[in-house]
Amino acid sequence: MRKLRLIFVLLLSFITITTIKQIEVHAADASTLIVHYHRFDPNYSGWSLWLWPETPSPGDGNNYQFNGEDDFGKVLTLDLTTTNLDGATSIGFLVRDGSWNKDVAIDRFIDMTSPNASGEVHVYLVSGDQTIYYDEDSVDISHRASNVNFQSTTEITFQSSKLISQTDVTVTENEANVSFSNFAIDSSGNTTLELDSAIDLTNEYELTVDFNEVGEIPKTYKIGFTGLYGTSEFNQVYAYDGELGALYSNDSTTFKLWAPISSDVTLNLYHVSHTATQTDYNGVSGEDTPYTVEQMTLQDKGVWEVTIDGDLHGTYYTFNVTNSGTTYEVSDPYAFSTGINGLRSMVVDFDQLDPVGWNDTTVPNTIESYNDAIIYELHVRDFTTHSSWNGTDAYRGKFLGLTESGTTYQGVSTGLDHIIELGVTHVQLLPVFDFGAAVDETQIDDPDYSGKKDTIFNWGYMPENFNTVEGSYSTDPYNGMARVTEFKQLIQTFHENDIRVIMDVVYNHHGRSADSNFDLIVPGYYFRKTEDGQFSNGSGTGNETASENYMMRKFMVDSTAFWAEEYDIGGFRFDLMKLHDVETMNAITDKLHQIDEDILVFGEPWTGGTSLLPEELSAYNANLDHMPDVAVFNDDTRDGIKGSVFEEDGIGFIQGDSSVDE
Repeated sequence: MRKLRLIFVLLLSFITITTIKQIEVHAADASTLIVHYHRFDPNYSGWSLWLWPETPSPGDGNNYQFNGEDDFGKVLTLDLTTTNLDGATSIGFLVRDGSWNKDVAIDRFIDMTSPNASGEVHVYLVSGDQTIYYDEDSVDISHRASNVNFQSTTEITFQSSKLISQTDVTVTENEANVSFSNFAIDSSGNTTLELDSAIDLTNEYELTVDFNEVGEIPKTYKIGFTGLYGTSEFNQVYAYDGELGALYSNDSTTFKLWAPISSDVTLNLYHVSHTATQTDYNGVSGEDTPYTVEQMTLQDKGVWEVTIDGDLHGTYYTFNVTNSGTTYEVSDPYAFSTGINGLRSMVVDFDQLDPVGWNDTTVPNTIESYNDAIIYELHVRDFTTHSSWNGTDAYRGKFLGLTESGTTYQGVSTGLDHIIELGVTHVQLLPVFDFGAAVDETQIDDPDYSGKKDTIFNWGYMPENFNTVEGSYSTDPYNGMARVTEFKQLIQTFHENDIRVIMDVVYNHHGRSADSNFDLIVPGYYFRKTEDGQFSNGSGTGNETASENYMMRKFMVDSTAFWAEEYDIGGFRFDLMKLHDVETMNAITDKLHQIDEDILVFGEPWTGGTSLLPEELSAYNANLDHMPDVAVFNDDTRDGIKGSVFEEDGIGFIQGDSSVDE
């Protein structure tokens, strides 16, 4: 009997191993990717595919032109063995034109694990449709409307996939028909109509279109308020001045989320920060479903609210937000800490996380004016990762690495002691608020992890959660408490050595666009959009935030004040500050100087691309006379000293270019 059991176990093991091997071979067996792309216009000129390997190893993206066509539309047939996509089980993609306008604004991912017998993976894409189809028979290519929005209190615009007439359209207010006139549609489907009377923003408006196609039923769309976001009418109804986020007390926590156009919002509570497929540093498995879901109630000004009794310190949470019939799970933009990769927010009682002596440490005041500041810029991870730094190995690349004294290399001080010896007044940290999975916090401590950690993303310029400390710099990224305490230890150490800490802040864009928590919660509000609904790309990274909108301005003021009050931050260096408006920057400095008049506020007086913000409103050097407490970089002086940063062969004064002193 024992012999039979052994044979059975060996046979089962053989079957299991063989099955695994077959799955692995099959998953890597895709040799050809065939993408079919359908547009309604049908104007395919300039459109192409940007593809990159996502798993098992993230890699660089490349552009691929469509190289064929069929009855469905344009086709890309790609031999994967000639690309860096070979072996990828998931391929990220964007459909974009030459100006980086995106057909669908979110990153999407092709599942490569189920090729056909010929090693081909077929994908079917429809313009304006987020769905990835793998079977042509399942594709929905029926006509549709998109970007349905009010542009004023009477004007509605939308994009129609087919030319229609006024009689094909119905507009309702709280399900009752309303009259309209001045209907117009151009050859590209851009449609405008005007209501006979102004709307009430507290009501719900819908647009129904009959495309008069056999087998197609009329389609109904909720009308958004995108064109009204910056108006006084919208602000009068929805501008909110109170606190948002998870408002903690020992007895209860009140959760508040500004989501004025959402039809439903619920709160999800989790015990841990990670999913069931992950195990944290203590061997604890994650959970995929919340331990409780609580309905939130819509209050005044578009704020959804719920209060949960009990001490929730350390509890993780998300929101389910429903807009236009689609529900997304999102993190809280106001979250004060998060779990792994910033996907779940965390309730925080900061009093329980302060390091010993935090409240007794004096914030140094070593300068009388901005001109006296001696600033040393550094990157948290890079500063202590080199082998010449001989501090505690577990602190390499971490906040705590910057708190260690006594490190030397061949008799020369390194790390913290080196900075102190320089006599600087401020240390400026490249971005330290959470930049999401641009650096995968589940892998950052794996010595074999290459991923994106050695790319520009690791510099921190792709922000995810603006009020949360980056977890890869903590000793335990699964634990949202660790990053808070350890970052405070870093600041405390510098303060004890008469050095203030400046944060390099990146409020000008989000690391994601249509799939960001900002845009999933209030579509179109936090970002500048072009007339055809595309994300304006003044940052050069896919989007630019709309600081001129009341609630985005409030967010920036609230966020910088939070960092100044809770973490005693001594200065803010604004990345691409020209993308922010003068009024917002003045509101920020006014608030910060009420907290501490010695806080430095300065930034880059330029953009990373073409912005929709008019220059007369932009926070840059030409408008400094309107921002008395804001300073800017002088890149002319910088380039004059060392040469242009955009010219590899360019030289400056130190390389012998004497013309710079003319």
